[in-house]
Amino acid sequence: MSEGHRGLRPPGTTPDLCREVAATCADSWFTTIADADHMVPFERSAEIVDLITRFFTEQPLTGLSYCPDAEHISQELLP
Repeated sequence: MSEGHRGLRPPGTTPDLCREVAATCADSWFTTIADADHMVPFERSAEIVDLITRFFTEQPLTGLSYCPDAEHISQELLP
């Protein structure tokens, strides 16, 4: 999170909570974007375009400098 945005994140968008939500979706991935807060499309638009392109073209989502913690957290939807 960039220094200028520290403290502006709404309490409902913590990384831990967002990861929990992602874990309830089939075939989901979770990551955070370096140096960005909850306004990622505005703060890191080039990285978001790259990440979305990679996702839809089935390219690796891991090993990217701008999202070092990408993880495939749910391969099947739980009953």
